[in-house]
Amino acid sequence: MLRDYFPTALAFIWRPDVDGQPYHVTPHDGGGATSWGVTYATWAAWQRLHGQRASMAAFKALQKDDFQPLYRAQFWNACRCPSLGVIGIMVFDCAVNCGPAHAAGFLQTVLGVTVDNQIGPITIAAYANVDPTVLVHALCTQREDYYRSCSQAEYFCTGWNRRAEACRDYVLALLPGERLPMNNPKA
Repeated sequence: MLRDYFPTALAFIWRPDVDGQPYHVTPHDGGGATSWGVTYATWAAWQRLHGQRASMAAFKALQKDDFQPLYRAQFWNACRCPSLGVIGIMVFDCAVNCGPAHAAGFLQTVLGVTVDNQIGPITIAAYANVDPTVLVHALCTQREDYYRSCSQAEYFCTGWNRRAEACRDYVLALLPGERLPMNNPKA
């Protein structure tokens, strides 16, 4: 059985230099109001899905742990990260930053399988036959290539690239034989 890397993935997401910030609105960010890496629109849709009302006041009051069920369902499980071992951390971060469909498509592209933006048995089987170090580097490059094409690249590309590279380094340090990165902003 694979180790559950979800808590380790959240630890990365919630670093202050990634998405670890309470409620804020960043100029030029089309996602709008965000708290702990989740946009208000994503959270409001999650609330509606579960028959709950959404309000900006409630969103602003949420603590980071309140987002764990949403993160696990909408990003971690949606991208089948539990089936990807430590690589799941990188796919999860990409799903949070770019959307689950892009994260799945990036993985499928670097694995050389048909891109349908859904991680299924063919993608999982291909993943099992790839050197994880090579895969981590290729996923980082794929993300950086995508960021350059985004309409908001002039404002955010440098930060997005920094995040992709930090995630790459974080995951590389977790591969077998490596040590767990501590609270090192450069890790």
